[in-house]
Amino acid sequence: MDEKTESSLFFKAPVGFAQHKVIMDNNNPVDCLILDINAVFEKLTGLEKEKIIGKSIINDLGIYENNFNWLEYFSQVALNDKIKEFEYYSEVKNKFYKVQAYSNDKYYFTTIFTDITEHKNSEITLKNTQARLQKQTYRLSALIANLPGGIILETPERKINMVNQSFCELFAIGAPPEALIGIDCRQAAESSKILFKDEEHFISRINDILISNKTVLNEELTLKDGRFFKRDFVPVNIGDGKTEILWHYRDITERKQKEEQLIRLSQAVQYAYDSVVISDLNGKIIDVNEATLKIYGAETSDEFLGKNIYDFTIPEEKEIAISLADNILKKGYIKNHEFQVVGKHGNIISIEVNTSLMSDANGIPMGFVSAIRDITERKKAGEQLEKINKELKDAKEKAEESDRLKSAFLANMSHEIRTPLNGIIGFSTIIENRTQNNGDINKYAGIISGSGNHLLNLINDIIDISKIDAGQISLNIQPTDVNQLLDELYNLFNSESKLPNRKKLKLYAETPEKNLIVNTDETRLRQILINLIGNAMKFTQEGFIKFGYRIDENRSKIQFFVMDSGIGIPKVKQQQIFERFIQASDSTEKKYGGTGLGLAIAKACTELLGGEISLESNENVGTNFFFTIPFDKGKQSEIQNEKHNFDEIKFSGEVILVAEDDSVSYEYLFELLSGYNLKLYRTKTGKETIEKVLSDDSINLVLMDIEMPEIDGWEATKQIKKYNPSFPIIAQTAFATPEDKKKSFEAGCDAYISKPIQHDELIRLIFENISKRGDE
Repeated sequence: MDEKTESSLFFKAPVGFAQHKVIMDNNNPVDCLILDINAVFEKLTGLEKEKIIGKSIINDLGIYENNFNWLEYFSQVALNDKIKEFEYYSEVKNKFYKVQAYSNDKYYFTTIFTDITEHKNSEITLKNTQARLQKQTYRLSALIANLPGGIILETPERKINMVNQSFCELFAIGAPPEALIGIDCRQAAESSKILFKDEEHFISRINDILISNKTVLNEELTLKDGRFFKRDFVPVNIGDGKTEILWHYRDITERKQKEEQLIRLSQAVQYAYDSVVISDLNGKIIDVNEATLKIYGAETSDEFLGKNIYDFTIPEEKEIAISLADNILKKGYIKNHEFQVVGKHGNIISIEVNTSLMSDANGIPMGFVSAIRDITERKKAGEQLEKINKELKDAKEKAEESDRLKSAFLANMSHEIRTPLNGIIGFSTIIENRTQNNGDINKYAGIISGSGNHLLNLINDIIDISKIDAGQISLNIQPTDVNQLLDELYNLFNSESKLPNRKKLKLYAETPEKNLIVNTDETRLRQILINLIGNAMKFTQEGFIKFGYRIDENRSKIQFFVMDSGIGIPKVKQQQIFERFIQASDSTEKKYGGTGLGLAIAKACTELLGGEISLESNENVGTNFFFTIPFDKGKQSEIQNEKHNFDEIKFSGEVILVAEDDSVSYEYLFELLSGYNLKLYRTKTGKETIEKVLSDDSINLVLMDIEMPEIDGWEATKQIKKYNPSFPIIAQTAFATPEDKKKSFEAGCDAYISKPIQHDELIRLIFENISKRGDE
């Protein structure tokens, strides 16, 4: 091609032409000059010919974008005579170009620019469309694969296009989903119909649906194996008048069973005895049963539905009921909450509510189910019972107060009687001992002493039975030397058995164990034995009286016995003999005297010790009493009771302070102690006693009366012991109960003796306590 022809083509071509020259520097290309361009180049690039001819494209114009190394690319064309072609996108022009470059002479090259933007855009659009379709197809496949239930997508030709694993599992197809692609759906339906209860209906129904070509949702199918499916049919228009078919199968067997259970439950709820109310989370009532209507006096459920359950609560309890909803949401339930609600006719109804939280299959709370019971009558009965209980409590407290007052009265009476008896018995005993040669005076003194002791025993019995009734007897469990106790009782009653009218009576004591220490209440044990032995002495004039004990084989119980050969007890009386004021016969009461309380007290004390009492008796033969108590073996070392031989007791001028406000009692003590080498002082008040002891170091011991003016003997003892803990104090008092004795020891007394005071016991206690202090 000659230069003229080439020039003509250059300017007339429908593409952009530009001629260039490479600028060299030391044989290295550094830039390019624009020698000429045609009109199309101007149009494509927007560059004006007059402004760019003779200019370098990099240094002068900088018209080429930096995302492409133009100099390197075109230098290879101009210097190596190569032809290059590429596509280029200009961000500045937002266009695509096809660029061709060739060289006819060294250092010169021509570029041809063709605008391919439209073509490239179409190409990109197609590619994006294909990518989008591919992505949608992938998403659809993933959706079908992961949708709950079985999915199958048919082509317009009724071939399987897509299917998921769930479909294969529902229809027991062993092959994987991809193996089913392309299978004829008519053939697949025929193979699957044997699963369904009505095989032909399964096929005919598919055909009817396909003919109508309308969406069908939630169609229920029953299978032969008892399962239930739901099926959806959705026609999918894919264009060009063609339709694909989407089938969706779901196994609803479990839900169906739950629905049936719910129906049965609903029927049960409707006929339940208790009211059942179903409400949403805001308290709006959704359903109620028949029992609810009955409780509230309503006629139909419409009187409840849509209303708020809290509006039925009395105003005072409404906020409480609402606040409990939060507890139900946290815990899931509330139990046995009581409220008052308003019935249809304005009546107040007491109810007991148990409420549970209802949640859906995902555990999301839906509402509340409340079981409500009418407890109005129960509440009334409860209130009535509470009233009765209060009345009973008041009556009990009144009775207890009456018992307390009675016990206090009897205790006070005992104190007031014991004080003069102390003088009567004491002085009569002194007279009796000092008038051995004066028969009448000695006789009368003995009568006075005996009558006084009889009165004292009567008082003791009355006090004890009163305390038993009031439950005021407490136990003082401590190691007790049983053999020593029986020896003391033998000595006590043996003197009585030697009286002239009892010459034919023998007294025996059996102590089979060499040493026997039992943890029990010695006072109560002594009281039981004294009552039983005394009872035997009363009704046995000749023959024998034998008492003692036996230990059972397991050594768990100890049995005491008192046997006599007395008058016996008639069979008809034996069941009643332990009742109060009961004796063998009316004639015995007249002949032998007594209150009839001794055996009742013995029985009560035995039971207090955890034992039992019984008897065997034949009239005119004799009576055997037995009582058992727990055998809790004690230690000899724990017994502090050291007694001295009375003949060894001697005094050497010790000073005794007698704290006694009653002059008769003091005179009696003075007479008792006058024959001994003792010096006596007297105080009449607790305050005076404290001052005397603290100010006079010569005093060796105090005989402390309890009931004194200003400060009683217990408080006086406490104050003296505070200053001198080892100073000996003996309580000598008309307060004679075990509780009084215990209280005396708690106050700090070292020993205790009750009025009427026995001479020998008093001398022994004084000697022991003075000796004890001397040993310290």
